[in-house]
Order: sequence, then C-alpha cells, then structure tokens
Amino acid sequence: MLLSPHYRRMLLKASVAAIFILSGIGGLVLWRASMSAQQGPYEVTSLPLDLTHCAPPGRSIPGNEAHPAPIVQLWYPASADQSRLPVLLYFSGWPGTAIDNPTLVHALAARGFIVASVTYPARLAGLDPAIYKRQLAELTRPMSFASEADFHETLRRADARVRVRAQDAVLVLNMLARLGTCEPANPLARRLDTDRVGIFGFSFGGAVAAQASRLDRRFHAVINMDGWHFADAAKYGVDRPYLWMNDDTPLPGPADLVARDPGRRYTAILNQRDYDSAMDNIRRLGGIIMTVSGSRHADFSDQSGQSLRRFIDLRLIAPRRVQRIVTDYAVAFFEATLAGRPPAAIIAGDSAAYPEVHLDIEPPRHSASSAITVN
Repeated sequence: MLLSPHYRRMLLKASVAAIFILSGIGGLVLWRASMSAQQGPYEVTSLPLDLTHCAPPGRSIPGNEAHPAPIVQLWYPASADQSRLPVLLYFSGWPGTAIDNPTLVHALAARGFIVASVTYPARLAGLDPAIYKRQLAELTRPMSFASEADFHETLRRADARVRVRAQDAVLVLNMLARLGTCEPANPLARRLDTDRVGIFGFSFGGAVAAQASRLDRRFHAVINMDGWHFADAAKYGVDRPYLWMNDDTPLPGPADLVARDPGRRYTAILNQRDYDSAMDNIRRLGGIIMTVSGSRHADFSDQSGQSLRRFIDLRLIAPRRVQRIVTDYAVAFFEATLAGRPPAAIIAGDSAAYPEVHLDIEPPRHSASSAITVN
C-alpha cells in the first residue's frame, strides 16, 4: 500500500516520539543502574562551599555582570577514613549552568576523591535580579558559526570565557586550601590534600581544565573530555599529565573546509585547527590521546540518550557503554597521577576489555613533567 507524503511524515513523527519516550524511560533505569554499578567502596555525600567565608584575603568574590560568581559543590566519600584525600575540580560545558557528568563526579568521589563541581551563576546576596537574568542569558547564548563575523566573535567569546573560568578554578583551589582556616567546623576542613589536585571537564569544561593547568602548577593532572582548546592552552598546550578523550567523528575533508554552508565550513575550520595544534603540543609535551570508536560528543556526558541516530547507524555504541569507558579511564588516570596507585593496565595501552578504545601515548620530548608517574 502506498502512503501519502503527509501520512508518512506523521508516521515518522510518531515513531520518533515513541523511541524518545521509551529511550527516556529506559535511559532513566540505565542511568540509575550505571550509578549503582559504578560506585566505589565509599558512600558519597555533598555540601556547598561558602564563597563568602573562604575568599582569600584581599579578594572579593566576582559577581558583576561580566563575571558571574561560581557555584561550588563538594562531593566526597563520607564513609572513608579521615585521611587527607586528593582533590579534583570539575567544569561542565559551554553554558556551565549544570553538572553535565553527575555519574562521573559521583564515581570519582566513591573511589576516594573529593570533587569540587563548579557551575554558574551564583545568586549572591545583593546581586540585582536583572543582572542575574542577563548573566544567565549570556551564559546560555550559544556559539555561532553562521557567518565569518559570528565565527570570529565566537572565538573571542570562547577565549575570554575560558580565561575567566580558569581564573575561577585557581580561586576555588585557593579557597579549598584555606578551608581549615575559614571554616574549621567543616567536615572536610582537615581532609583536603591540596598538594594532590587534578582538574577535568566535559566539552568547553575540558578547555577550562587545560587552560587552568597553565595558570597554576598545583593542577598536577588534567582530563579534557572531547573539548576544543582555547586561549593559552590552544597555543602552548598542557605541560603535565594530560588525557584528551575524543569521539571518532572523522576529521574534516577538503570539501568541508570550503563548504558553501558557513556552519559546516567554520566548524570544520575550528576542528582542523584545534586538532593540528593539540597534536603538535601533545607530541612536544606528552600526553594521551584517547579515541572511543562508535561514540559521539554528547556520549561523554550524562546528556546523551538512545537517539534515533543509534537505531540507524549500527556503528554507534550505547551511551551507557561510553559512560562506563569514560568513568573507568578517568578513575584509572587520576589514581595513577594523584592517588599513589600503580597505573592501571587500561591506561598503559589498548585493552582487550575495551576494544572500542584506542590510546595514542606520547612521551614528553623535553620534560618528564607530562609523563604518567606514581606520586
């Protein structure tokens, strides 16, 4: 029976809606199951960091229109012993208004790390509600590649935003280092080992992590989860243990770089430019380039789901599988670089347990600072 174009469109819409509804229900179950499966040996709890109490002497907390104040939540293993624990800072994607990787944050805390998640914007006392509203609007205004002018404005915004958030990372680390003084009753006041600090982020948050490592040498290990690089990190790279996770989207071809569609063309130009500079820097300074076959960008966060594309493209692996891979490799990397544990086999080379993962391990040419070592 031949179906009219209108009926075929309606049938397709109904099918897509059903898939998303079912995948949403299933995704919730799978997310809860993965949270349970990825727990470490410790119970996890959290508490906020009081920015007004812990600002370094002579420093006020940013909260003006151009520089939204951060919201910092501390996730930690409540049932661990009272020894000092390594610290990790986490940044999410471009807007930065929510935690994109709650499963990973929770899993790292369950394995014995204290994780400070940084989101925006904080509603500080005395902040004009109109300013807060404008801050939120600017944070959520997306990157644009619709024209050459938009492309260059996006690059300017990205460079400026990554610098500001990297400065916030240093500010938060300074606050954590002062926690025993500014909040002596805080349950974490004597448990933060700020001599063993790492930083990680998803998408734009990965760019923030890379940039912050150039501002403060206390960031001893860095993970960039499928993010570009901006500002100084794009030019000069990361000169300490660095894990750069990537999906397997092909690099742009010649046709992409000169495409008539500006969105396609300028995205391709940025992808190629970022890849070339990042590879040059990693080959010079050392690091691990990790590629997950069958993955896409959103899979490196908790925001991915069983989209229709996965039912069409059988090469794509399940988001929960990517989430498991990201968690296991992040834990192994930070345990080796910060927690004083022997490097796990999975970060020493390709693993039979994870056939989707390929590691390109580059030793540093001029310094041992980027090598994975046991502290």
